[in-house]
Amino acid sequence: MAAVICERDRYGGMCLRASRDVMAGEVLLEERPLVAVAAAAMRHRVCADCLCVGDTVTPCAGCGGQAALCNRRQCAMAHKGSRHADVCWALVLVDAQQYPSAFELLSLVLHAASLEEGPPFDAFWGMSTGGGSLDVGEQSACDIVSNALSSTNHTEEVVLRLKCLRARVAELLKSQAGLPSGSSSSFSAHASRQNMANEGAGAGVDPLWSLLVRGVCLRDKANDFALGCPMGDGCDPEVRVTRAIAVLPLLSRTNHSCIPNVVRFDRFDAEACPADSATQLVAMDHIAQGTELTLSYLPLNDGGAEGRKWLSEEYGFSCACVRCRVEERTEYGIEEGQIDGDVTGTPTYLFLFFLKHRCDECGGTLSPHMGLIPHLPDGAMCNRCGSIRTGQEFEMLVQRAFEEDGEDWESGSG
Repeated sequence: MAAVICERDRYGGMCLRASRDVMAGEVLLEERPLVAVAAAAMRHRVCADCLCVGDTVTPCAGCGGQAALCNRRQCAMAHKGSRHADVCWALVLVDAQQYPSAFELLSLVLHAASLEEGPPFDAFWGMSTGGGSLDVGEQSACDIVSNALSSTNHTEEVVLRLKCLRARVAELLKSQAGLPSGSSSSFSAHASRQNMANEGAGAGVDPLWSLLVRGVCLRDKANDFALGCPMGDGCDPEVRVTRAIAVLPLLSRTNHSCIPNVVRFDRFDAEACPADSATQLVAMDHIAQGTELTLSYLPLNDGGAEGRKWLSEEYGFSCACVRCRVEERTEYGIEEGQIDGDVTGTPTYLFLFFLKHRCDECGGTLSPHMGLIPHLPDGAMCNRCGSIRTGQEFEMLVQRAFEEDGEDWESGSG
């Protein structure tokens, strides 16, 4: 029986809930990226197809080394039928070094425009745009990509392929905009009437490309996930490096909490994983049927006023979860006590939560995982560095913490 259902939340948005009682460590959801591109700064170390990181990747000759493909999973040999093949021919349109954000957006646009007709294409364009607002940097990237796609100053082959791609997208998007297939009304005119075209683009820019680019940028902003690089290779554990940007339609329905009940495991580097590896959503503890699944949008270390400020600036909402309310009370010098009668709304509970789930090695999130550590049902694995903590080690940490605080954990006093 499926463990997850998607439905409306009390605010009118979408959320994920447990469709049944869930055990700690259960993999509730496994989803492959609908659209995914390597981060511009990591494009020479990340396989453009399977997104693995390592020394097995080699430059792709098809795009002049703008991207790389791995040999370990035969991505390079299967290039003609791969995800990268859909975008390879056009990556030279934007300079990745000079315009990294625009380069990533170009890759996203080409992937989104090349999605298979039917559920994949509809799933992407059916996602929320998060209110339809772009900042200056995002608008600038849209302008650069729109101009590049509209220009005819390319090779004859690239111009022809762009025309074919434009015609395909125009026909598919007519149904998304409510226009009948083969309608005499031009889609570009329809986009202009709806003020959906990119007004910052220069003269001569195709309104359809402006619509497409802006639409991809908005959906990416509202729904994407930054996939982190694996630990190792001399990585500073304090610095989080993004390997790729991925759009996962179902997983993106997961709302935020600073004390989450699920955690994300990105499975892109394990030898046993297939080339089309996936992201997993794993239960951090027992979850009762009907409970909303919540994921932390920021590292567990990053709380307090700074964390709330970042969430407001990045996602446009003010977090009012139990942790934020407890921390606000502490910041204002209010005495400890439960919030709304919730035992989780106390500094003591939060201390134990972070002691249990925060990795001391790298700041990642520790969680049971039935698939990866089935032999340790009371243990936990870090979703970032892969370190493992046993249940006995956690009990020793708690014992030490209470002893330092003058309390006796064994007797339960205090």
